[in-house]
Amino acid sequence: MGFTNTGNITVKANNACTSSATSVLAVSARTIQPGTISGNTNVCKSNTSVTYSVAAVTGAISYTWTITGGATFVGSTTGRTVVVKFTTPRQLQQPLLLKPTMLAEHLQQEHYLLM
Repeated sequence: MGFTNTGNITVKANNACTSSATSVLAVSARTIQPGTISGNTNVCKSNTSVTYSVAAVTGAISYTWTITGGATFVGSTTGRTVVVKFTTPRQLQQPLLLKPTMLAEHLQQEHYLLM
């Protein structure tokens, strides 16, 4: 079972005769929030190499990008910058989603850019 954003760490000392009172420490995950995604918001089907990026997020070890609506990524989607190829005409706005991931917590906050 994974960490679910909040929890308690408890300890109790024991010996052959007795046990101590329990000591409890409440813990919670740090959240991280990416900044604004930079890049062109007006694109055409013919755009085959459009770059999007975000400023570094303190504590992030990787980034997860997703896109919908007839576009694909060119290359890696785990860094602060991605390249997008628009392959079909868009009919509505397409969300570009970014989730930075921290090493210890693996807690993710999302940020959207509508194109």
